[in-house]
Amino acid sequence: MFISKFGSIAALLALASVPALALPVVTVGAPSVVFTYTTGQAIPAAQNVAVTSDTPTTIGGTTTNYIVGGNPGWLSVFPPGPQNTPATLSFSVTPNALPAGSYIAQVSVTTTGPVDPSSSLVITVFLTVGGGASGPPVQTVTATPSAFTFTWVSGDPLPAAQAVAIKVSDDATFNITRTTDSLTQWLSVSPTSGTSPGTISITANPTGLPSGTYNGTVTVTAPFSVVQIPVQLIVSGLGLSVNPTALTMNVPQNYGLSAPQFVRVTSTGGLPFQTSTVSDGNWLQVDIPSGTTPATVQVRANTSGLQQGTYTGTLTVRSGSLTSTDIAVNLTVGPPATVGLQPASLSFTYTIGDPIPATLTSRVNSLSANPQNFTFFTTTSYEGTNWLAASTNQNVTPAVVSVQVLPANLAAGSYTGLVVIQPSAANASPQPIQITLTVKAPPPPFIQSVTNSASYASASVAPGEFVTLFGTTIGPKDLIVAPTGALPRTLGNTIVSFDGLPAPILYASATQTGVQVPYGLTAGQNTNIVVTYNAVNSAVKSMTVTPTYPGLFTSDSSGKGQAAALNTDFSLNGPSNPAARGSVLVLYGTGEGKTTPFITEGSIVPVIQPIPATQLPVTVTVGGQLAQVLYAGETPGVIAGLMQVNVRVPDTTTTGSNVPVLIFVNGVPSQPNVTVAIK
Repeated sequence: MFISKFGSIAALLALASVPALALPVVTVGAPSVVFTYTTGQAIPAAQNVAVTSDTPTTIGGTTTNYIVGGNPGWLSVFPPGPQNTPATLSFSVTPNALPAGSYIAQVSVTTTGPVDPSSSLVITVFLTVGGGASGPPVQTVTATPSAFTFTWVSGDPLPAAQAVAIKVSDDATFNITRTTDSLTQWLSVSPTSGTSPGTISITANPTGLPSGTYNGTVTVTAPFSVVQIPVQLIVSGLGLSVNPTALTMNVPQNYGLSAPQFVRVTSTGGLPFQTSTVSDGNWLQVDIPSGTTPATVQVRANTSGLQQGTYTGTLTVRSGSLTSTDIAVNLTVGPPATVGLQPASLSFTYTIGDPIPATLTSRVNSLSANPQNFTFFTTTSYEGTNWLAASTNQNVTPAVVSVQVLPANLAAGSYTGLVVIQPSAANASPQPIQITLTVKAPPPPFIQSVTNSASYASASVAPGEFVTLFGTTIGPKDLIVAPTGALPRTLGNTIVSFDGLPAPILYASATQTGVQVPYGLTAGQNTNIVVTYNAVNSAVKSMTVTPTYPGLFTSDSSGKGQAAALNTDFSLNGPSNPAARGSVLVLYGTGEGKTTPFITEGSIVPVIQPIPATQLPVTVTVGGQLAQVLYAGETPGVIAGLMQVNVRVPDTTTTGSNVPVLIFVNGVPSQPNVTVAIK
């Protein structure tokens, strides 16, 4: 059974027939405003949009969201304060400082009180700069690599230059500029202009910069498109530091290799370092001979063959010839162990976003005939804090110690900790349960397919179409359904974007997510689809955009069999309730393409005229015979994108429980094997 945003199509159809609440229906006079500006010419005149309502109400103002193009502030809306309906909003632009390109903003009308959900409250503003009446050509710029980092340690050779390939989709010329967040211009680019395809060289000169992290941007500007390349420079000096600066170890005699203690090595930037040890009896050991800051070094003592007593050693951390730090390590070899731990080590694995791992246990047993009292405490390595917890059923042997990890705030990586068991007997040596925690990053979202939500066909996408994405990690583990009303563009930490524009989301889950394709896509071109879940992006899924890609919803949401259709009396059509010849049959689908008047994706279709109708011609066949189309457009009162087609069943069509039905939009058919019942 495929997931449906509405649970079942029958519930959706019932929703469409519910009378509107007795709340004001607010309507904007135009769903979009278009400005065109040619550089050096007169600024376009302001444009007005009326705001009306079926009963008097007050609009509180507007909020503006700049969706495509930088330089927020190019759009002004007047007046900013409250108005009583009918009201007028004046839109004006200041494009003279903008580079050539396309800009999109959405203006949301706010109200001082509740309004009917079918209200139209969003106005999309389009601005094209530099292209005259027809607008600039479609153009993209790509840079490979799209971002990078220079690292430099004081005294080392300067970082090597980085080559970046520049590609403009129409092989136009491009210009290069660079900026930094430092008064010192450490970032250089050569050449400063070129013709696509081309290569530029980016160089960082950190000479004279103090230790720290610096950021810059290389901007590649084509006639009608811009791309920015973030550049980071990390400068490291003599700031090597360790924590703690001394260690104390207590280990039972003949215990062997002790549990680790931890030394955190840091610096003002990523700095390579080496470690070495010296100890009386060669008992001091570390887990890594070298590394790069920040890092954690595990320090252990091997007491095999050592007599009871006190021993000393030194751990040295050195960064080339620049700096070194000595850490004193004192070891006390105590009496043989009085308790035994089974097991003496526990390992946990956690993938970010999953439930926390189950609790693990270790038994504490006396190594003599007498019970042993004990206490315990936890400690963790410096990579993380407060992620380890322990409890016990009793503080006397035999006992069970339960260990739990709380990794919700940890980044991906390896973590170590100890649950230290301290026997109460005099001079008894503490004994640790070693804890290892591996935190894994979730796999990046992977889009396997993008399909029509009604037919599950996947050849293309159409503006306004409901589509279902299948894949892995494309949403939360458990299904989240959008709340009633206009659809959100973020749901369960999931964003699905088409060419960078977030799409309205019907529902989201790890393997299946449903969205509505933005109406602003241009047919005949490809659109780049990206799923972002928990701030991690999928690879791009490229799909062809076609004017229409119709599919019919079916009663079991499988994409085949009995259509989700209503008879003349609004009852569900089916084998036990067929439609009569000559009666009206209501069909539902998606993928019909753009509408007139324009409607914003994710919004609620108004229940008053004019209701958005399908722009392209619609024909229907029932049992292979052409049926009269009485209405083809959006379904009033529900989310935009649900196509409703009312047809009169031909008087001479085939009868039966499985009569084929097809919808053609601009000659493009819906999926085969969909049927209705006719008597």
